[in-house]
Amino acid sequence: MNRDSRFSWTHPLDAWLRRRDARLCPPWQLPRVELEITRGRTRQALRPLESRAYLIGAANDCDLVLSDPQFPAVFAYVMRDAHGARIRAIAESPVLTVNNQWVEETRLEDGDLVRTGPYEFRVHVSPAPLDSLVARTGRRHRIDPAVTTNAGTRTAAFAAPKK
Repeated sequence: MNRDSRFSWTHPLDAWLRRRDARLCPPWQLPRVELEITRGRTRQALRPLESRAYLIGAANDCDLVLSDPQFPAVFAYVMRDAHGARIRAIAESPVLTVNNQWVEETRLEDGDLVRTGPYEFRVHVSPAPLDSLVARTGRRHRIDPAVTTNAGTRTAAFAAPKK
């Protein structure tokens, strides 16, 4: 058996959660979340969270692989939603702290400091592109897929909300 197959982990409700979240919050409304590795060796210090669920652990198929032997295959995950991001520890040890407080699950805010074992991460959360548009214009916009260009190809464009 190779190492990758021993550490594969998928939550049974994962596909259902992805479908439910896609209906509740389209991808363009998700805020941008990044983890900056401030303690621990890495080639890339800033890690953008591209997917809704970001796995952290020792398994090779985790999004952030922690090479310390004290970590289980899947240690924690960060879940992005319309309001930002939440982190949840799946394993009991090592301890997960956010801003020097032990947590099992908590919402992450911009500038939070996440520590576990010999690693430390700074969280960067910026508003969703749609939220920044609303803040700039003062109006809620909707995507209008019916807009066409001169060439006749369909493109999405922002339009004022229907009243």
